[in-house]
Amino acid sequence: MTRTVSGTIHVGQCSPELYFWFVYGDPEFLKSYHKRVNGDEEALVPDWEDGMERQIVFTLPINAPVVIQRLIGAERLGVFETQKVSVHDNGREIVLDSEPRPQMPGADRFSSDSVVRMCDDGHGGCDVTITVSCEASGPYGLISTIEHYMAETAKKNIDELLENCLEYVEQVKMEEVEHEEVLGCLPWRIPTQTAGVFVDGTSTKSGSVAYYDVAEDQIDEVMTVVRRIEERMHALETQIGMQREVHVRVGVDKSVWVLMGCGMAVYLLSSLYKRQYYINSV
Repeated sequence: MTRTVSGTIHVGQCSPELYFWFVYGDPEFLKSYHKRVNGDEEALVPDWEDGMERQIVFTLPINAPVVIQRLIGAERLGVFETQKVSVHDNGREIVLDSEPRPQMPGADRFSSDSVVRMCDDGHGGCDVTITVSCEASGPYGLISTIEHYMAETAKKNIDELLENCLEYVEQVKMEEVEHEEVLGCLPWRIPTQTAGVFVDGTSTKSGSVAYYDVAEDQIDEVMTVVRRIEERMHALETQIGMQREVHVRVGVDKSVWVLMGCGMAVYLLSSLYKRQYYINSV
């Protein structure tokens, strides 16, 4: 039977996008969290692949009943956690789906999925809710014990994570942070070839439309500028090509004149030598 646990915090004066960046965009928080809470100093928190997905790798200590410890067979457990993010309502709701998979024999008997929802509260802040669903399979008499342990551990981890997140966000949001610069680093803000411009027209993998900075009525204007730049670049390339041909032609002409000059110098020197030889003979 699937067991579900959850926890919620409220963060004032912080949009869902800013919260996402502080906690999940910038790897600093998660690395320090795994180091401090799980004792893992080498947790891997990579950039988001294709803008909306990544895999975190970390280890955690096993504090479980003897029966479960025997099933795991180790003091620490490696975990591969796949994270996927989707953006809704122009960034006013962000959903992070997480699927941690323990690296151990029989890992397919344990299933634990979490969903983090970051929602605008309508007053400049956001509500953050983490929901974890746990399920296990195995010997009939142990399933209930294992699922109870998984749910209990998940609830403890949720409360601890949210407490750390709130403390960290309350601290960093008071620092002098350029919000527009930070928001420009969010994985779903996809840049075009024109520097600093964001164009609509791409959807997230979950099917929801991502948030962008340029309104639809500005896209034609932007594309016109891009075409003009391309035309100018083509004209410059043509001009450079013609200049190269001129330089080559001039180089050839100069080479011819140099060879002719050398030949004339050799002829004059030869004539002078013959003349001097004739005078000396006489």
